Amino acid sequence: MTTALRRLEGPLALLLALALWAGACLFAGAAAPLGERAALQIGGAPAGVPAAREMAAAEARTEHPLAFTLWRQEDGQTVESPALGRERTVSVLMLWGESALLLPDARPSLAPAAGNGCLIDRTTALSLFGDARAEGQKVRWNGRDYTVRGVFDAPEATLAVEADPASEVLFDRVTLDLSGEENPRGRAEEFAMRHGLPGERIVQYGGLAALARFFCLLPALAAACSLAVRFFGRARARRDWPVQQALLWIAAVAAAAAVLWLAGVRPAVPQDLIPTRWSDFSFWETLFTERRAEWTDYLWMKKERPDVLLLTALLKAAACSLAALLLAALPALRRPAAGPRAFAFLLAACLCGSFAGVALVGGGELLARDLPMLWLTAPLWLAACRAAEKIPD
Repeated sequence: MTTALRRLEGPLALLLALALWAGACLFAGAAAPLGERAALQIGGAPAGVPAAREMAAAEARTEHPLAFTLWRQEDGQTVESPALGRERTVSVLMLWGESALLLPDARPSLAPAAGNGCLIDRTTALSLFGDARAEGQKVRWNGRDYTVRGVFDAPEATLAVEADPASEVLFDRVTLDLSGEENPRGRAEEFAMRHGLPGERIVQYGGLAALARFFCLLPALAAACSLAVRFFGRARARRDWPVQQALLWIAAVAAAAAVLWLAGVRPAVPQDLIPTRWSDFSFWETLFTERRAEWTDYLWMKKERPDVLLLTALLKAAACSLAALLLAALPALRRPAAGPRAFAFLLAACLCGSFAGVALVGGGELLARDLPMLWLTAPLWLAACRAAEKIPD
């Protein structure tokens, strides 16, 4: 490898790592709205459109009503373009309620008053019309024509429609909007009891969304640990100078805390993980047993479209985050910059990588919460690492 390429190895790795990190933040952000939902699988007799209307009227009379959408997924359905005669096999989501609870990225959201409006995924739009900009086009399913209101990204072919009020469709799932709730699981259980939903299975997606968020924060956590290790190593070498050792310990904690603060790490304990009585010593054992059973059931149950969307976002966030960590672990980045010019070059690569990452994933409005972390964490990490290396052994 030539000298010039060797000098560019570190900046290029840093630039690509930051771009991948921005992607991890984007996918974690896509999972976040779904993490504020809970799905109830209705056992016994599924609910039809009349029952859905009664549920909506009863919920509106409560002191703190929850927004909800009843739905059913039918796989292996054929849709066609009446104008072009093209067909495609899709999974159809029949809804009664706001489609945004299931497909938060699909705009505009469908509602029970949407009439013959529908939403389709981008791949289906290309297959039927040859263009992803399919708004206003007609699709036919089950003998009825629908007007495409919006196109969204999905890993599999999907058509979302509001159920025909005159149809005999039976919904077998309810998705609840639990955003802003201190005790989401408790609210979901209250909803199920209030409406007498038989044999309900509650699937709360907050844990999966939190895992996606963890992968988004993983590079920042690794940077904080790296700084702590560097300063602690210097502090151990100062055993004979207690004042200097104490200052280095403080510097280690301050540098790691600054990185975590920029990353937006704010530890909090969910309300449903706190015992209602401190004398309830069986709380944790019971909670662990229930959660293990729920996640075991979820692991083996059939994954519908909202599940696929959330799991896909989680896997993409994990892949981008781990790839960014692998690049950041290259020897070219572990070594300190040889001089002021090389260090300035690395800082410039930080800014370029952050800008490129934000631009590639669609702009700052998609990453509003993570912009300070993306712009400032890497430069702070580099500056602190250089400061630590300048401390003599």
